[in-house]
Amino acid sequence: MATPTEIIRKLAPDRFANLLAASPKNFREDLFRKAGVKTKTNNFSLSAAPKNQVRSEKLHEAITGGLDLGDDVLEEVIRNYLYTRRPMLAEALDHFEVVHDNGLTDQDISFIESLADDKRAALRTRLESKFERDDVALYFLFMKIEG
Repeated sequence: MATPTEIIRKLAPDRFANLLAASPKNFREDLFRKAGVKTKTNNFSLSAAPKNQVRSEKLHEAITGGLDLGDDVLEEVIRNYLYTRRPMLAEALDHFEVVHDNGLTDQDISFIESLADDKRAALRTRLESKFERDDVALYFLFMKIEG
């Protein structure tokens, strides 16, 4: 089972930038500071890439290059992104008839880590029929749904 750090390291830089963009600004700025990521700003620059995209790419480079921000921090990056995908979370919980509030629940759902192959496949099929395949794959990795 992949750790949050391993999940982040396997993402494409643009995908990581999308995940990071879902986090609050103060949280992102703290990550940039911890990683020592700065961009030279020039008011007269004709740079094609926005500043935050460049910074996100540099942060991702640092993480894939071995920077250890800690699994707790990177788990928060993934959690913040998945929070923006609550309809998908709700669909997964509906699939297992778990009571929830728009994708959020207080119930123990650790059972999904040990789903039988057929139940895991049924969940993947259901989610991929309605949501982006990359989001479903991220959800499966993050929730430690093997397979």
